[in-house]
Order: sequence, then structure tokens, then C-alpha cells
Amino acid sequence: MDLSNRRCPSERPQLPCGLLAVLGVSLWSCPITFIWGLLYHVAPSLAVFMLPTSGALIALVVRLHGRGVCTLLQVLSFLCYGVLLLTSLMFGFAIATPVPVALVFALVAMGALGTWLLFHAQMTISNGKAWLTLGRLEQSSLGKTLRNHWFLVLPLGLVGGGLSSFGGVMLLATVGCFNVN
Repeated sequence: MDLSNRRCPSERPQLPCGLLAVLGVSLWSCPITFIWGLLYHVAPSLAVFMLPTSGALIALVVRLHGRGVCTLLQVLSFLCYGVLLLTSLMFGFAIATPVPVALVFALVAMGALGTWLLFHAQMTISNGKAWLTLGRLEQSSLGKTLRNHWFLVLPLGLVGGGLSSFGGVMLLATVGCFNVN
């Protein structure tokens, strides 16, 4: 029996998992919102730099927890970035001073661009073969398991990210950095 061709379970390429990405977004939206509000409380003029930074952080969370790159995970990261932006704008800790609208749109566009670039970043050479295998598996029926259906991943991601962001705002209010009326 030849065992030289068999792969160890840790060497097998992992399929992208949308539900793990949802779990990651649900866990990490609260700390990102909390850091944003804390930065606004400590140095209000620096809070505007969280507009592009939060997009990059959410893209990293989705890419790492989702274990790969696919269109569904990209859409999830953009939607969760929108949830973070809406939360920070609704509760008023996104922008401190009167800032030109063009600058705000430019910073939001930089965040969206950072999200897109993190999904299209080059993988290391060691992951190159796994990436090619994942690309082929995503096109096959194996990539279409229940954990990757858009009608599960996107609504759960929006609800989880929204609740977690609201939890970050409540945490800010508990600490005393934010006054919720």
C-alpha cells in the first residue's frame, strides 16, 4: 500500500465557507465599532481615518474566517462595511469636524478599494496550488454546498454585523465614551 500520494488533512485545500465568514463578521464588528468610537472619544479629528481602515479590517476578517476568496465573500465584506459606516454615521462618531463631503466620499471610496484589493491580493507561493484547486472546486458542485448559498450568508451577515455593531455602541455607552439618548 503506497501512502506517499495521500494528503494529510491539514494539506487539503479548504473550501471557502460563507457561514464561517458570517461568524467572523459577527464577532469582529463589535471591536471595530468600539475602536472607532474610542478613537473618536480620544482624538475626534483622527476618527475620520477609520473610514478606510474599517473596510480593510472587515475584508481581512471575511477573508480569514471565510477561508478563501469567492464572489459571495466579497459581497459580504462590502455589505458589512456598509453596516459599519451606517452605524458610525447614525451614532455620530464617524466624522468630528466639518469636513468637505468630497473628502468623506474619497475616504469611503478608499475603504471600498481597500476591501477590494485585500480580496485580490496575491497569495504566497505555498498557497498557489491550493488557490488553483479552490478555483476549480468553486466551479464544481462541491463549492455549492449549503454553507455557501447567498440566501443564507448575506442576510445572516447583515443581521450579525448589525447586532454586533450595535453591541459596540452599547459597549461605548457602558464605558462612558458615548452618550446614547
